Amino acid sequence: MSANSETESEELSSSVENPDVGSSNRQGSCNPINGPSGPTKNRRKHGTIDDKKSTQELLPLLIQKLGVSPTQLEQLLLGNDRSTNDPTSPPRLDFQGPSGDTEKAINPRETGLKKRPFKSRRRSKDVSSTQEQIDWKAHLCNTLSLDRHTTDKDLLKTIQQYEPGTSRKSRPEAYFTVLHRVSCKKDDSHNVYNHTPYFLSASGADNHLRGRGPVSNMELYVERHQGLSFVVFKSYVCCEGNRQTVADGDPAPKSESIRIISRDLSSALKRASKDSKKSHLYPSFNRGAELVAPYMWFYHDRPLFESLVTRLPSKHQQHLRCFSDEYIGTYMGEEYAIVDSQLREKVISSKFLPYIFLPNEVVLQRDKEAGYMYDHAFTLSTWPEITSAVVNDDDTGKNKEQSLRVSMSLQGQFWQYDGNFQTSTRGQKVQFDASADRPLRIQDLSVLPLTYADESVSAHLRDRGHKFWKCRNMKFVSYTGWDYSHDQYFTEARFMVDMQTYKKMHTDATAKKGKPGRADNVRDDLGLEAMARDEPPSEQFPLLLPPNIFGFNMQEKKWMNLLVANAAEVNWNDEAFDTLVVDDETKELIMALVTNKIEISKSTDLISGKGNGLIVLLHGGPGTGKTLTAESVAEYAKKPLYRITCGDIGTNPEDVEKYLASVLYLGKTWDCVVLLDEAEVFLQTRDLEDLHRNALVSVFLRVLEYYEGILILTSNRVATFDEAFKSRIQLALHYEALGKPQRKQVWQNFINRLKSFESDTVDTDDLHRHIDKLAGFDMNGRQIRNAVTTARQLAMFKKKNMDYSVLEHVINVSNRFDTYLKKVKEDLTDEEIARGMQVR
Repeated sequence: MSANSETESEELSSSVENPDVGSSNRQGSCNPINGPSGPTKNRRKHGTIDDKKSTQELLPLLIQKLGVSPTQLEQLLLGNDRSTNDPTSPPRLDFQGPSGDTEKAINPRETGLKKRPFKSRRRSKDVSSTQEQIDWKAHLCNTLSLDRHTTDKDLLKTIQQYEPGTSRKSRPEAYFTVLHRVSCKKDDSHNVYNHTPYFLSASGADNHLRGRGPVSNMELYVERHQGLSFVVFKSYVCCEGNRQTVADGDPAPKSESIRIISRDLSSALKRASKDSKKSHLYPSFNRGAELVAPYMWFYHDRPLFESLVTRLPSKHQQHLRCFSDEYIGTYMGEEYAIVDSQLREKVISSKFLPYIFLPNEVVLQRDKEAGYMYDHAFTLSTWPEITSAVVNDDDTGKNKEQSLRVSMSLQGQFWQYDGNFQTSTRGQKVQFDASADRPLRIQDLSVLPLTYADESVSAHLRDRGHKFWKCRNMKFVSYTGWDYSHDQYFTEARFMVDMQTYKKMHTDATAKKGKPGRADNVRDDLGLEAMARDEPPSEQFPLLLPPNIFGFNMQEKKWMNLLVANAAEVNWNDEAFDTLVVDDETKELIMALVTNKIEISKSTDLISGKGNGLIVLLHGGPGTGKTLTAESVAEYAKKPLYRITCGDIGTNPEDVEKYLASVLYLGKTWDCVVLLDEAEVFLQTRDLEDLHRNALVSVFLRVLEYYEGILILTSNRVATFDEAFKSRIQLALHYEALGKPQRKQVWQNFINRLKSFESDTVDTDDLHRHIDKLAGFDMNGRQIRNAVTTARQLAMFKKKNMDYSVLEHVINVSNRFDTYLKKVKEDLTDEEIARGMQVR
């Protein structure tokens, strides 16, 4: 059962320091109480006990009101811990107790009273003399935390507030008391009272609080209240400005908490924590620990307490029932019932938001503007904390309204990845209107527990996390969608995701918390063993991974920040190599070289690191299929294609060497097929007149010598090659100009492709009927592709199906330019001109 603070007695402290006595030159100081000889000439009335309440009346009144013995009162006020046989000890106060018997001396160590130094100016053998020597009022003022200026009337009024303490026999086995704790922002004081505090003044901005029945020493308070299970503290803050005025009524507590006093209650709560499957929700239950309302650990584990209370020893049962039934049921029962009702409807009021956020549970943070792909999650480390509250006044209308904006702080952890997985702490602040009465749908919150989110959200986070896990080492992906910054949209673009390589190439990205390049800055919170597994280390792990990751765009050749959700497996085109218009013997040789490249350890070169790469030269006229061959080889071998041109590399020898080293490093690391288109710029014959070109060729020769990957060179000016390249090229293939059979095969490939994805807008049957006519046009492969693309656009513009007539019209228009060029070149073809110039 509880013992209300309005009826509990107050314990005076013996731990206050003795005041300075007998100081007549200090204004407001408490002077010694006068003896039988009467007052002195310099006596001031406000500093002593008046005649109506003499010392002989005051001390018995204290004994009666405080429920203590004379000796206890003496020890309490003076800290008298000396033996009566000691000639230097002060005289005893041998007052009679309520029964008329002289109280025996009590050992302060047995009562829990603390020893304090005793000061006296004069000793006397009789009691009256003792009363002359001791400034009782000074001691009382200090003990009661009253100002030394306090008048006799106010001092006696304060003493009248106290009642004798309840005897141990009349107290229940377990009970609690309620105290009121006031913290003053102005003077940084902290006071505890038995009664609800009140405002001292109705005016002013400080709104100072004061209460009746001060508790100066909690240790003595607990000592007097035997069997006390716990103390309830209602905490107030004063002098914060115009938060609340006297006209608003009694001040409202800012928070509520309990302090564990009883060993039995401590043991019972520890047993609950041990038996609970939610032990991570529980705080420490040591004696003296202070637990803050609304005790959400209890709210979320109530069934356990209901079953546990019957299995505990009787003493533990009494204290646990006192806490759960009498205190929680009385003070928190109504609030718990409201929260239960709201959660059943999956709604929550703003002031009850902390109830839904539990430690170790996954919290979803949404970005409603950017979309679900930017959602991320973290696990809460602690209970939510209300960090600030701001009152907003609305004076725009006739009626002044106030809204209380409250900030709730959430602390959680999630995983980051920079080549190693590391835990990172996230601090998230959520603001809400605590004055709003209408409950909010939990699913509509920007930050909410994942358990309240739609199942599709959880599925998205889980799938995204598994994609991220597959990209932890090195992953070649196809990407469709916006990049992370929403700057560029891609359609089936190829990206290499490799954070280890990204970190090596961007040292600034590795130095966020330390100096780059230092091994002790590398943190790995997951471990190599977990990284080596195919599956994530836990079910929760994928949910906590970031929504973005860096990938290298193989087409644009730069790193970009990508949304993990937009990445997908690469859909390799297995038919690309089959449709290649090259004789079967050449295809077979290319496949053999690419798929069975000899391992470095089995190299036939005598010098380590030399001659381990595969270098293939494809030479011939434009549009004969050289580039398509390289692309088809990459698709067939299921390897990334890293395509570069002389425009990407530059012409400065130093820059060329650095760029080529970077490209070939990535080509080897990612096992790419590196395609150097139009390589004749770096392969031309050296001469003494052009030292700049000689430097470029020398750099390129050196790089090729030590490259260990697959490199395909294309050129239509092979006759200008430096002779040093011939020995470094493992396979050279010549591509003749397309004849009619080859052109027919190219047309057939394009028509089949159109049929696979645009059968409704393309008359493929008509195109097949005229395929021989199409093959009769003197066109290379690139010209055929351009004609098909233009015809599709023209058909869409005319809102008709693409057929032979549309395609023929496009070819005839395009050939006008070719006919004009042929006249300019005196009816010579490009192939004939190149041969005449001895460049092909």
